[in-house]
Amino acid sequence: MTDPWDFEEDDTDSHIDMTPLIDVVFMLIIFLVLTASFMKPVLEVNLPEVSGDSGMGQASVIQVTVTSGGELFADGISSTTDDLAKLLRQHPERGLFIHADRDAPFLHVAEVMRIAGQEREGRFAIAVAGNSSEAVRGSGSHR
Repeated sequence: MTDPWDFEEDDTDSHIDMTPLIDVVFMLIIFLVLTASFMKPVLEVNLPEVSGDSGMGQASVIQVTVTSGGELFADGISSTTDDLAKLLRQHPERGLFIHADRDAPFLHVAEVMRIAGQEREGRFAIAVAGNSSEAVRGSGSHR
């Protein structure tokens, strides 16, 4: 006679099949990867085209040079950042063209860009070539 309180363990263990869950996760990953690659950028920006000539004559531009030693020259005259800010306020009609040596400390270049941001609302051109005869002008913006 079998005892009603004697429970035999079943040979079958209950388990959860993970295969459908893994399939769904892979499908979600594939969907997200495909839709993310076709999304448009959040901000649409019309980028300007760069040409070799800025259209500004040498006389209508304030030439600012930052040397590799961190010295600042405005129109060929040794200057301080205060002198540069004063010069930009005195001549608002003249453009600003920044020449920075490749080895110039970025702190000094950033300071000139900050002043351009305050005095010229971030409008300036910057030399990107190795020397002034090969200089390519681009518009800079600092905000």
